[in-house]
Amino acid sequence: VLASAPTWRHLHALLASHPEHLGVPELCRMLHRVPALLKGSLLTWRERAELADFLEGAGALLVQQLDVLQAKRRSSAGAEGQPAEREHVVCPDDGVRALEALLSLRYLSSPLMAVLLREVRTSFPLFEAHHFEACLKALAAAGVRPSLSWMTALVESSLPALPTCSLDQLHSLATSLATLEVNPGSDWLVAYLESMHAQQNKGSIGACLDAADALDRPLVTEWLTKLFEQGRS
Repeated sequence: VLASAPTWRHLHALLASHPEHLGVPELCRMLHRVPALLKGSLLTWRERAELADFLEGAGALLVQQLDVLQAKRRSSAGAEGQPAEREHVVCPDDGVRALEALLSLRYLSSPLMAVLLREVRTSFPLFEAHHFEACLKALAAAGVRPSLSWMTALVESSLPALPTCSLDQLHSLATSLATLEVNPGSDWLVAYLESMHAQQNKGSIGACLDAADALDRPLVTEWLTKLFEQGRS
């Protein structure tokens, strides 16, 4: 039903008539569909009010359910004596898509944004390369930079995923970080450059180098110098 709804009003009607059937995955996917359904639309003032009511209702229900997830995590952590990092966590696909939707809609001041950022951060250990790319790309496009601790957690969590990134994904990650004016640090950048260098036979690495240079030119220069020296020895 969510995938086949022809307009956002159909989603609104579904929310109003069957909220008990909408869990976290369904609500995230519902929000994800809204920007595409709105594309090219010129809304009247009445329609804008209806859309705001829909987003507020969906957001309130999702916040309620995400808070339940958080409570379950805390309960599991207390019972086992350690954080339950992979239990009671939002699916990365759902969390990132919902975040993309809120950023695209510029629905930034709602309580949902803060709660969703919290839950997306909790799911970082489950992220794959494309999740990090999509998350950073959406934040950069909206010009939204979360807290320093949030960004630090994302950078640190993305480090193991760098060797699995394509050249396009690497370029996107570095470009988004530069747009957000976030320096990921030397460990991340060296891992980025090594991952880029390992794929030099798959395409041009010039764009990736330029993106890294925008983050930390002295480090990139030093890395290139060492690479050339190794090539001569």
